[in-house]
Amino acid sequence: MYLIVISVLLWFFVLGSVAFLSYSSKGMFLRTGIVERFSARLWRSFGDFSRQRGKCLLLLIVLAIVARLLALPILHVPEPRSHDEFSYILAGETFAMGRLTNPTPPLWQFFETEHELSVPTYMSKYPPLQGLVIAVGILLGNKWIGILLNFGLMCGAIYWMACGLVPTRWALLAGLMPLVHPGIASYWVNSYFGGSVAAVGGALVLGASSRLARKISLSSENWFVVGAAIMANSRPFEGALTAFVAFSTAISALARKKRLHLLFNRWLVVPTLIGLFTLASMLYFNYRVTGDPITMPYVEWQRQYSPIPLWAWSKLNPAPHYNNQQLKDNYDTTDTIVYRKSATIDAMINGRFVGLMHFFVGVTLMPFAIWSLFSLPDKRVRPLWLVLLAGLIGITVTAVGFQRHYAGPVTGAIYLLLVQGFRHLRLVKFRDVAIGIPMARVALLGCVVGFGCGLYTLPAINAQMQHAQDEFPRVRIMQKLAALPGKHLIVVHYAEGHNPRREYVVNGPDLDSSKIVWARDFGTEKNKELLNYFHDRTVWLFDPDCKPEPHLYSWDEAKTATLSTKVDDSDWKNFEY
Repeated sequence: MYLIVISVLLWFFVLGSVAFLSYSSKGMFLRTGIVERFSARLWRSFGDFSRQRGKCLLLLIVLAIVARLLALPILHVPEPRSHDEFSYILAGETFAMGRLTNPTPPLWQFFETEHELSVPTYMSKYPPLQGLVIAVGILLGNKWIGILLNFGLMCGAIYWMACGLVPTRWALLAGLMPLVHPGIASYWVNSYFGGSVAAVGGALVLGASSRLARKISLSSENWFVVGAAIMANSRPFEGALTAFVAFSTAISALARKKRLHLLFNRWLVVPTLIGLFTLASMLYFNYRVTGDPITMPYVEWQRQYSPIPLWAWSKLNPAPHYNNQQLKDNYDTTDTIVYRKSATIDAMINGRFVGLMHFFVGVTLMPFAIWSLFSLPDKRVRPLWLVLLAGLIGITVTAVGFQRHYAGPVTGAIYLLLVQGFRHLRLVKFRDVAIGIPMARVALLGCVVGFGCGLYTLPAINAQMQHAQDEFPRVRIMQKLAALPGKHLIVVHYAEGHNPRREYVVNGPDLDSSKIVWARDFGTEKNKELLNYFHDRTVWLFDPDCKPEPHLYSWDEAKTATLSTKVDDSDWKNFEY
């Protein structure tokens, strides 16, 4: 919150100074002949190129991908660390094998882990589309490739959406904004659970609805349904609100023009078929995973594991039975702490609104955000404000702690409203003196500087990610054992008070064929059944709470080793979410 206040004050000081100097010089500050000629030539070239929509669309997609690839020597291919990422990767690996789900593994209690179902089938709890994106990457050689391609598609989809609402040069600027903030270092392109997938769906829905409001066409109808299908399989609740508001505004516009009847034409057959196919696919996927076509995997997981209600300000549900202490600590303790803290008004403001401002606006785009408020009376972009409002409501009424990718469906609306803020900033006058253009140029220069600062911080970001990876040495252990012959079983011994956010017991879709299997330590007697089942593997014991650093023992060494029994749990129980 303080960063936003400071950045607002800073920009008011900078732009106020520019406005004062511009007024004092009768609008000539930063409007010298050289600057004017350079700006006019650049703006003209930018406008000419922006009218080549196909080339612009391709350029934005390629630019986003290439920009991130060029940063690889500094910011390496990300490795998964969080529960959500491992869950999505399980889905991706499952789809890449040609499966919709996996049978429950034998002795599944040893492998039961966060954000995954073990029964009735073994699968991620999340909607399938993010997993499909990861599966594309796996089939192309690396799971991160799918994330990278989708980030580029998001920039292209935002440009296509904006072309339906504003002139092409402004649409091109909207497509470039994700590269400015949050940029190529954000977790949307450097993890496996970002919001780019839902952002593509939201942009398609908003772009199609704006076109439908002016002219009924088959392509607009189709893209609306495709976008809605994408959101339904990535962020269903927030996506449903976005699609409803976008469709309602389009219907209202057609009704005012007395053209609503034109929507019901022979073309409606194609989008209807697309919608029915999507619905049938979703029902079939639910059936394969949960055994019930109308029970989503997330709902089944909620029933089995979570005491947190679906909606904010509801009573906590009774805690279910857990088969291991880590699940109990994560769901019944940590999630409960998050829920109670996030239900306050202060948390709603700081967690939701401020969180969105930090991620999508930051310091760099703050002038655009301020002046975007002047676009409220504009009927052309009013649907974007309604969509943004619906998105804020959606992420407020749900009980889970807020993360930025929950706003994926309204991402396109946010960036286009920022562009509208830039347009209004350019038109500012004081006593008939045009002071807006110099202020807009300074604000645009701030974007360039902000983008450069983002590149400059890449080494620090990579060092931070590497430090986090060193503290969570799962990848290093996997690489070590992968180089050894044969198959391996790692039994993980957690001390009492272990941070449940650091989970090591994560496996692929097919445990029997996996070179390395991770399992929980249930004590000498219960472990015998596990060891008998995996009798053909080399067995290791991993103590993640060993001091000064986690230690991997051979099974024989573990018999005489002094294992960790209890650790300080105040770091995660008292964490300020």
